[in-house]
Amino acid sequence: MSQLSVKDLKVRVATWERESLSALRLIEQGERLPRYSRFGGIDAFNHMKWEDFQSRSLEDVNARFVRAHKELLSFLTGAEVHHYARETRFRRRLRLDT
Repeated sequence: MSQLSVKDLKVRVATWERESLSALRLIEQGERLPRYSRFGGIDAFNHMKWEDFQSRSLEDVNARFVRAHKELLSFLTGAEVHHYARETRFRRRLRLDT
């Protein structure tokens, strides 16, 4: 996967926005986050997600991309202000994933 297409990039962004949403929900609940080592690391996770979407159309990927972004923005808009007031697990994870 040396050269990424627009479709590949949209899959990557949508995947990580969904991962961010899942992680932020867990953080809000005070729970531990799952480790990517269960997939063989982050690179293996990214490759697995890339493979999952190779047979899907660009239109399908575009719809997933837009939906993931809207869901994340909606969640972030409703998040409590204290998550953003200082460096927190919430803010750090959001920065790393997006």
